[in-house]
This record gives sequence, structure tokens and C-alpha cells, in this order.
Amino acid sequence: MYRCSYKEFVTVLDFIGNYKKSFLMAIALNGKQDYDRDSLKLEVANDFADLPNGTYIHMDKITKEQILRQLENEKFMSLKYMKESYFSFKHVCGGKVPFLVDYLKHDGSIDPVRFTVFSPNYKTYFDFAAYIEKESHPEFSLINEDESFRQIMQLLSFYSPARRAEEWIIAETIFNSENYLASVDEIAEKARKYLSFVNKTSVVHACQTLSGTYFDTSEKTRYEKAIFNFDGTSVSFNKNTVDSLENSRFSAQKKLWVEDLIQYNLLRYQNEFGSDDYSENGTLPFLKLYQKYTMRDAALLCDYTKIHSSFRGQGLITSAKPDYFLFVNLHKDVDIKDSINYADKFITPDHFQWQSPNSTTQNSEVGQNLIRNIERKIRLHLFVRKFEKVENITQPFTYLGQVSTFPGSAEGNKPITMKFALHSRVPDELFNDFITRTDKMGKNSDN
Repeated sequence: MYRCSYKEFVTVLDFIGNYKKSFLMAIALNGKQDYDRDSLKLEVANDFADLPNGTYIHMDKITKEQILRQLENEKFMSLKYMKESYFSFKHVCGGKVPFLVDYLKHDGSIDPVRFTVFSPNYKTYFDFAAYIEKESHPEFSLINEDESFRQIMQLLSFYSPARRAEEWIIAETIFNSENYLASVDEIAEKARKYLSFVNKTSVVHACQTLSGTYFDTSEKTRYEKAIFNFDGTSVSFNKNTVDSLENSRFSAQKKLWVEDLIQYNLLRYQNEFGSDDYSENGTLPFLKLYQKYTMRDAALLCDYTKIHSSFRGQGLITSAKPDYFLFVNLHKDVDIKDSINYADKFITPDHFQWQSPNSTTQNSEVGQNLIRNIERKIRLHLFVRKFEKVENITQPFTYLGQVSTFPGSAEGNKPITMKFALHSRVPDELFNDFITRTDKMGKNSDN
């Protein structure tokens, strides 16, 4: 290796002595704290095309295969990596325990929501912090022994990160009130600070949501000490929550953590959604293009007035008519049953092939609504995810907007195969991500 005469210096990245961990090069070149196996594989496959300042990376085939194989075998959603990410960020924060809002102050930091999804042992960020800091901050574990505090943190964290602002505006308004109580009118007025259009129906629906109206039996039991009180005109914290925040040991610290959770979600909502109205002039659902959602999020965002855990189905939810919700797993597992191995795929960035559930016929009411959706004024909303799970973690869907069925494109029955025109063309980068089969990378290489 030598330096060209017209160059001042040459930079060498030496991974030879650590070839068994060549995948660390992918992490280093990625340059972000928030990464996962799928995103790293995509970066390697594309030779890190997103690097700034005209930087160009080229890896030979053998090197790529080695790195992809190692990435495939590495468990990034593990306690080991979560601890490393946490302590790395804690160092950035000057050694103090990071609050959730601190993660919003530093670009490229890990998404703290990941601390609550990699393991069922940590329902909240505070659960994780209490475990990690059990030696240096033993009071955290003592705080978490308060069941009322645990439940209010878990109830609020259940809706984190915020996909609509109303729940968090309610929580903030109540938290800052003198008696932990606020009227619907007061909350609606407060919402004008965050939203360009305030839908009173959604404010009431959010009050009902936090009061457990749409919880199933197990959820009501799980959050019984935290469910809000709502009488139709005013909403308040549960008595157990008030006692925990006012009349128990460590009350001041508990308040800090509850306030942090509320402020984090309001700030993150502002960062991701701004004050814009995505509900088509006040109609529902409130969905932003290319944002990530779960099926349950969709129930929340269309003001669904039945049990929210029931808002699910085999890729098609029709219970919120005139809105139909289509959820697609783009790349299926190799061992998937033939009966649900639907041939869903992109044709182009603005054309999509979709198959209905295998019980649907063309002459059925649902079939006709799908085929003649424009004529029947049925709004079809398309949500897509590459894989159902990555590292055994269920993935959210990306909202691709409304679609319309091409006339004459419907074929067959049980299932019906049809082609959609997307109202919004999928951006090239996102489209390339969707069609790249990273799940196969690193699996067929020799050891």
C-alpha cells in the first residue's frame, strides 16, 4: 500500500487481526448508534452508498460474504448490545443517567424504544434503567416495587412512541393541573398548541382509550391501578397514581420519570409529525405517509370504538368501513403454510400486486368493495413490512398511503389476485429497501 504523490495522506482501516469480527467494519462505516441486522446488511450489499462527502466503498465478494455471514449470526437485539448502547450514550451525557428526552438531543443516538422491545422483561425504559443501574442507583429498583408507579409507566409506555398527540396532551394537562384533573374542553384548547386541526371526537376517544374503554379483559387487569377516570366531560389520574406521585416514598423521583415519559413523546411527536393534519381535512384515519405503524395503531388512529386488541386479521381489516386496512408481509418465511403464502409484491414503485384473504370471492360484498373501491367509496390503506420478524422481534408496518384497484385486474377466487395503483409513488430508496432480500444474505455462504 502506498500514498499517491498528489495525496497528503492515506487512511487505512485495519481489520486483519480481527477478521472473525469483520462485521464491526459495517457498524463503523454505518456511523449510527441506531442500527439493526437488516439495515446493516442492506448497507453492505449497497457498498455503503449513503456515505457523505463523495466517499466510496468497494468490497470484494469474499469480504462481503464474510461480513454478511457474521451479521446473520450476530444477535444485535440482545442484552449485550443494549447495555453497550446504553452505557455509550450515558458517556455522551457526561456520566449521568439519561432521561428519554436526552436521546432526542443527540443526532444518531439509539432509539430508546428498543430498550423496551428486545426483551419481555422490560416493559418501560425505567424498567431497563432500573436493571442496568441496580448497582449505582439501587433506589431505582425500590421505586419500581411500587405497583401503581409501574402500571402508570407501563400504561403510558404502551402508547409510546406517540402516533397521535391526544393521549399525551391529556397526560401532560392532567400532570400539570393542581388536582390531576382536566376537562375535555381544557384539553382541546391545550391541543391547539400542538395541532393545526383539533378534532374533538379524537380528544374524547383518547380519554376513553386511557380510561380502558377499548381494553380487553386481560388489559384491564394489567393496568387496573393506572387506568384513567373519565366521566364524559373530565378526565383524571387514577387514585392509585395520585397516591404514588404524592404520598409515597420517592414521590419526587417518580414525578420526574413520569414527566420525562410524557415530554419525550410530545417532543418526538413534534419532530416526526409536526402540527400537520394528516386526517384529510378532519376525516379519519390520521396516517402519515411512510411512517411506521402496528395494526393496533391503526385502530387508535381511526377512532375505532370496539376492543382494540380485536383489530387484526389475515392481512385485511374491514371493520372500520369505509376504510379498509391492508397489511402485507412482503417476504414470507420459507416454512409458511401454502394457505397464507400470498403472492403480494411490488410491480413498480407505484404499482402493487395483492392477494385477498383466502376466503374472499369476487362476488362477495368484501370482494366487490375491494374490486370497485372507487365506485363504492371504499378507501384502501396499504401497509407493508419486509419481514414479520427480525431477530424474533415483531416489526411494524410502513404506511404507503391509499391505493385504488385497477379496473379489470381482479383474477381468481379464494384468494382474489388484484393490482393496485398507489396514490403516492414509493421513494426509490424505500422501494429498493423493500425489494432487497436481506434475509437470504449470509445464509448460503460457506463457513
